[in-house]
Amino acid sequence: MYYKIVTKGTLTSYITDHEFFLQYIVGEWVYPKLLKSKIFIFDTFENAKAFAYKEYKDVANQTLSIYSCEALDVESGKYMLSVDFLEDLYVFWTGEYLYGYKDIPPNGTLFCGSVKLIEKMEY
Repeated sequence: MYYKIVTKGTLTSYITDHEFFLQYIVGEWVYPKLLKSKIFIFDTFENAKAFAYKEYKDVANQTLSIYSCEALDVESGKYMLSVDFLEDLYVFWTGEYLYGYKDIPPNGTLFCGSVKLIEKMEY
């Protein structure tokens, strides 16, 4: 079992707010819109909670939802993009390195090819 953080209420991608954002529906498989890109998930509920609270402190459970999920093509990733410009997203996911624009993902982050939300977790 894996865990996915989404925006509370809308069940959309957390962070990404442009044409590549994803709309999640419980029980349905969702795939990235950008070819060769991946969806970020967490390996444990504890790591997902830790990330949510790091981002939003005491209001995390009012802003973000955490769902248990199934995932396909799961892999660990060494880096994540630290900027959110469309042209950088294309370059990053094609495997080219960006000078100064990559960060270490949060603890427990995994990348996957598809996600299906299962159940909302209480935290």
